[in-house]
Amino acid sequence: MDVLAIIKEDHEAIRTKFAVLRQASGVKKRREAFQEFLKQTNMALALGRVYLFPELDGLFNGADAMVSSATASGMKLEKCTKSIQKILAKPVAGQKNLDDKIDELEQVAQTYLRLVEELVMPKIRTFIRTEDREDLAEVFNDAKEDLEITWNASISTSKQTRNMA
Repeated sequence: MDVLAIIKEDHEAIRTKFAVLRQASGVKKRREAFQEFLKQTNMALALGRVYLFPELDGLFNGADAMVSSATASGMKLEKCTKSIQKILAKPVAGQKNLDDKIDELEQVAQTYLRLVEELVMPKIRTFIRTEDREDLAEVFNDAKEDLEITWNASISTSKQTRNMA
């Protein structure tokens, strides 16, 4: 499998999980839908930042600027998700601007996804050999397994902490 296929699958999963978040009603369902969206998004952002973007850095003219732009867009997405996490941690009465923040999240997420799909992925296809893209896919899959374990452990720990309180 090629790393481009993994990126495309991840982006579709992010879009699907956002649609579930958008449709979720009730505090508990919304929190759960957001956690699923957050997990998928954080995984994609980490894979890009740690494994993908370093492969592109300096590979072609303008690569550094493209990587900087993608990194900045990813950081903006992370900041937006953190702001929603804070809102969702509040009682319902304190979640008044949640819908506005979810609208903002949609815009920020779409901007990041489009940037990767329209600028980064074509450069990957052009400048990284198929064999190297396949090797990178293996790295992505291994890293995803590790991130999944870490994520599940952190969710389990936070649930235990909430139950003790």
